[in-house]
Amino acid sequence: DLSLVDEMGPETLTCYCALINDLDFTKGMALSGNTPTKKTLREMFNKAGFYDFVASDHPPKRIKEDIYGKLIHKITRSRVEGKLAADVCQAAYKHTFNDQNYNNKNIYTILIECMANTRNHANYGSRNTEYNWWLLAYAEPNTRITKFCFLDLGVGIFESLNKKYTDQSLVERFKRVIVPNDNKKTLQRIFKGDKESSTNSPGRGLGIINIYGLVRNNSNISNFTLLSNNVIAKISYNMADSIDLIKSNFDGTLYYWELIPN
Repeated sequence: DLSLVDEMGPETLTCYCALINDLDFTKGMALSGNTPTKKTLREMFNKAGFYDFVASDHPPKRIKEDIYGKLIHKITRSRVEGKLAADVCQAAYKHTFNDQNYNNKNIYTILIECMANTRNHANYGSRNTEYNWWLLAYAEPNTRITKFCFLDLGVGIFESLNKKYTDQSLVERFKRVIVPNDNKKTLQRIFKGDKESSTNSPGRGLGIINIYGLVRNNSNISNFTLLSNNVIAKISYNMADSIDLIKSNFDGTLYYWELIPN
């Protein structure tokens, strides 16, 4: 029952939609529910395309015909969606900067790295070769802000790294950043700038390290948040990093950030 919910961001909506469509979460059971009665939240559910993923007795009139600015669900195998990322970025640039050709490649690179991290970490230790992820780039209607959320419901970055460390599948150069059973210290070490990737391929696969550098050096990216396993981190342009532990484990990895105008 979400009828009395007063506040909800697009990242929560993305996670909510992903969970109720996830067989591991629902155990194959049918779920029923409702949406908030608050007008702005009802509008977000509609504009973000929530009703494309549920059966509704009274579905609202579809606002957008294209998928950009709406929830996107992809199940892929060993690849990233370059064209999709480029099209999402163009739509975001048009909303935030009124220029779909705005010269800011950082958002595109961040999206590609998010997809690559899903491929590298989400299913490690599983026989499943499919990579199940969700993306929402929500064009906030009353502002020029575009709010991004990228989510996978895999094992999580740190669970994957710890498994790779234990079974010795990490390359030697990457082992030095891992602090077994201490995910906070591991992320602190990663943020400090170990430039080697788990694939040891120069300029590629830098993952979190690359994302960190792009966010720290871009004044148009705000409120960047990484949530995975028992760690939540917040990084922003010209601000101190915040890395904290949470009491419960988040199974998967969620990235959230806002693209703001100059």
